Amino acid sequence: MSGIVSANAGIIGGWTINKDNISSNGIQLTPGDEPFIGIGTDAYDNPGIWLGENSDAYKASFYKDSNNYLDWDGSRLTIKAANFQLDQYGVISASGATFSGKVTAESGEIGGWTIGTNQLYSGKVTLSSTSGNSYLGIGSSEYGSNGIYIGSKSSVGNRLSLVSGTNKLLWDGSNLGISTSNFTLSGGNITAKGGTIAAWSIGADSMSATTGLSSLILRNEPSPAWDIVDSDGYQYSW
Repeated sequence: MSGIVSANAGIIGGWTINKDNISSNGIQLTPGDEPFIGIGTDAYDNPGIWLGENSDAYKASFYKDSNNYLDWDGSRLTIKAANFQLDQYGVISASGATFSGKVTAESGEIGGWTIGTNQLYSGKVTLSSTSGNSYLGIGSSEYGSNGIYIGSKSSVGNRLSLVSGTNKLLWDGSNLGISTSNFTLSGGNITAKGGTIAAWSIGADSMSATTGLSSLILRNEPSPAWDIVDSDGYQYSW
């Protein structure tokens, strides 16, 4: 038999001939203005597998229920499964996943870090790549504020600050300043309440040096003076 066969009913090759489609065991092939292939379904986004044209867009859906599906609506891909999810905004959630290549996202989470616009943050730690103001902050998002700040601002350059209340270390790109309970560096001037300078021992209110069995003490309290203690233990004050 040769030529053209035209039929609206019957069976051919195990497929049932219908008016608008052919079908077999839950599989449906439908031609026309919106053609599609359906396995277990004749409608997009219904339980089953559907591939075809719908509302002037080519679409595909692999649908079990509202918690298990893969859907392509012609412009966006969404997936939901027990171990993986991709929502309509491009946010990925996965368990036990390994990714390679380039990942671009402006929201969501990765490795316990929240993805924001030009930054990652978790708890008190922020890593920002904002143009003209990039920084790493621990408890701080501004230079000189309480916490740790390491950053670069286009208008002032690279800066570092470690601040805990009144105790601080500040580097503004050209000057270093330190203020603690026992040491101060400000404007190039040093204030210390301990340590040594050229064999002189620094105390809270004095400086002292020992040569042989004698010692010299320069004190500020109770009144400015200096003391000499000789080898026999006698003290002379002025």
